[in-house]
Amino acid sequence: MKYLIVIASFIILASGVYTGASFGFTEEAAENFKNNVLPYIFSKQENIQLPNQHINTGRGVFKVTFSITETYIYDLNMDVTNSKVNFGSNNDIILNIADLSEKVRFTWSYDSNLGSDKGFAIVSLADTLATTIIHLSAENGRPVVSITEMTLKIGNLDVKFSGNTSADVANWLVGILNQQMIALIEKLTSDSLKDAIDTELNQYLSSLDLTIDIGGIGLAINYTLPYPPIVTENFIQVDTLGLIVLKSNPNLSPPIDPPVQLPGFQETGLQIQAYITDYTFNSGFYAAYQSGSLSTVITQSDLPSQIKLTTTFLNDFLPGIVKVYGPNKPCQLNCSATEAPVVHTQSSNKLFPHGQIVGAIVTGCSVVVINQGTAVELDMNLDFNATLYIDNWVLNGDLSWMQVTSLKAVNNNIDPIDTEGLMDGINFLLNMTLPTLNQRIFGQGLPLPKSQYVNLTMSDVTVENGYTYIQSTPQYNFTDNEN
Repeated sequence: MKYLIVIASFIILASGVYTGASFGFTEEAAENFKNNVLPYIFSKQENIQLPNQHINTGRGVFKVTFSITETYIYDLNMDVTNSKVNFGSNNDIILNIADLSEKVRFTWSYDSNLGSDKGFAIVSLADTLATTIIHLSAENGRPVVSITEMTLKIGNLDVKFSGNTSADVANWLVGILNQQMIALIEKLTSDSLKDAIDTELNQYLSSLDLTIDIGGIGLAINYTLPYPPIVTENFIQVDTLGLIVLKSNPNLSPPIDPPVQLPGFQETGLQIQAYITDYTFNSGFYAAYQSGSLSTVITQSDLPSQIKLTTTFLNDFLPGIVKVYGPNKPCQLNCSATEAPVVHTQSSNKLFPHGQIVGAIVTGCSVVVINQGTAVELDMNLDFNATLYIDNWVLNGDLSWMQVTSLKAVNNNIDPIDTEGLMDGINFLLNMTLPTLNQRIFGQGLPLPKSQYVNLTMSDVTVENGYTYIQSTPQYNFTDNEN
């Protein structure tokens, strides 16, 4: 089903599409990521084998053949702290790896008419610098990287020979290293690092779940990228569809208001920043309405035990129900949205210092006497208010209140209807069932995209007019035990 959503994404991208969610990553975030991912990448580096080298010198009886065989590069390390990440132009990220060090072990031998010998040597390479240019782009709606350039230059070289190698032999071997092998060591190390960085970064990016099921009601949030990420001087900006869709029939152009224009990311903000617009929220309510899941039944189990949802209780608000159906008959309220609800986020005020989300629902609601029938059918307008919070990188809401603002009986077995009294009664019941209604409206919340390698529990949320601003400080955990 997720593939259907992705395919639908690309059908409409040619004609343009709104982006409902935008994510920003600071250079500090890149440094934090580098500090965690580079040791992981280096820890997975395997030994690199070099081809055998054979050099002939002299002539006739004085001919000597030198051989360097069984050559391996191993123990690759670097200075994580002094390695730096910078944001460049053309969507490039520049990684400067400082104080790269490695060792080379080889077996040496020489053979001549005058004698022969063999042994091994270990070469320590230090103070090596490597520069990697990482190009950030998108492929099939996902972020990807490619290593467009990798330069590596060996600094100091220290050779230790086994045994009592003569000065002449040692000089010859060092000469072979300098003339024949240093460039090869640089190239093979560079190629190995290039492949490792490319592989591990793309594996991390592929672990981002960009299509996430919501609440088990046939909906999913689509964080597909309509165009490549944008690398600026201070941020990596990743714009996504941020669209909640019906999985069985994804509509990527819902008839809802477009998102507001977002401000830039904040240089003083935390490492990862996100903007979730009202466009995303309203796409969710539209998809939920299309799926038929915006309905609820209020029963006795939703109320405190001291309140009995019976004809006797309702008679105070709906005079005549006892006369028609008898006393103490169990009742329930069946309500369904008749239009897609619309919500708006609003910035802080005295009552809501962290901002709020307000919404309106047009609904049809029936008062049902169980096993006897519908007493009255109502058309109602409801307003609600909620605060938003972030928990484990899931944006959720906490319903503050809900109330009926207008009501009209459209089918009535009880005459006459006291509209004001009935509104008071239903508002009383709504107030008593806020936890149930909260679950119906917000469910399990809106999951934001993340990877299995990162923990985003240190997060904060601020609600503004038209969007919600989220900040987080990531904690990484790169291990081979992740699923």
